[in-house]
Amino acid sequence: MRPNWFIGLQVPPDPWFPPLPDPPSGVRMFHPGDLHMTVAFLGGVDETAAHRAMQAITWPTGPLDVTLGPVEAFGRGTALSVTLDQGRDDVADAIAAVRDAALEAAGVRPDTREVRPHCTLARVQRKASRNQRDAAQDWRKALPTAGTPVRIDHLVLYTWSLDRRARLFRVVRRRPLRGISTEDA
Repeated sequence: MRPNWFIGLQVPPDPWFPPLPDPPSGVRMFHPGDLHMTVAFLGGVDETAAHRAMQAITWPTGPLDVTLGPVEAFGRGTALSVTLDQGRDDVADAIAAVRDAALEAAGVRPDTREVRPHCTLARVQRKASRNQRDAAQDWRKALPTAGTPVRIDHLVLYTWSLDRRARLFRVVRRRPLRGISTEDA
């Protein structure tokens, strides 16, 4: 399997994720341990470069208290992602402040896209039928995430899981958000 590395803000699943209703067929729900907001996508770099990127991040804040927003469809409508209401700008500003340094440390080109904090919780499968895709959109619109308070308090280096049937990603390294810190947990 080709390497795939990224740094994200770990999104705790409690109290909002466990009570969500099961998705319709054609939708794969993420494992609670896979929930994150991407800070820097590194892609197929080697592990040393990924660790350099993580080390290069000087996080500008401490833990972030946010309020979840509605679930929106990202990409081509296949990434079903919870957005942020309260705290969205603070998270976006912090990501924007550190993303370039992480990418540069890993030898990856700058990411010029606008920072749009979101946490993908499910994906519509590639082979989903039109009816399954429509059911997925109805399901995501009905999810009761808006208004839920969550504390974001860890920066995480992720790569592919060794068993992608159980989880998509594997946590390689975690750091608490302490603000202007490069110490590991």
